[in-house]
Amino acid sequence: MKRGIVKSLDKLIAAVLALLGITATGCEEQMLEYGSPYATFKIRGTVTQEATQEPVEGIRVLLGTTEHYYYDTLHTDAQGKYECVEGGVAMFDTTWVKVEDVDGAAHGGSFAADSAMLTPEQLVMTEEGEGWNIGTFEGTLDFSLKPQSEEQPAETPQP
Repeated sequence: MKRGIVKSLDKLIAAVLALLGITATGCEEQMLEYGSPYATFKIRGTVTQEATQEPVEGIRVLLGTTEHYYYDTLHTDAQGKYECVEGGVAMFDTTWVKVEDVDGAAHGGSFAADSAMLTPEQLVMTEEGEGWNIGTFEGTLDFSLKPQSEEQPAETPQP
């Protein structure tokens, strides 16, 4: 008796749900994607001496999300160039770039530190992605360093 009531109740509930457009099975195959949008970011630039416009090798380049938190460290090559290619969640935050002379006079003199922000508005899409991949974005920040003055102490390198 109880089984008959339960079966009847199941059929009644199924009928009501079907009338409402709710079904337990479907014929259409749905494509599901899980994850977060991501992109590739390329940040590059050149570091030169202000007075001569000559490139400066060995300058430490710090990349970060704030003026005081840096997540990557690079060094300029013989042409004074640096490049960082990062892939990750596409948040398009402002990136702080700080350049420091950490080797003193070894590469053409001692230079004062400098920094600048690379904002999302400065990024240029160079390659379009598909699906969760938004694409590749590039930004350029060049620096022209002034000589380190004797009154201006060199900054203490960060770990």
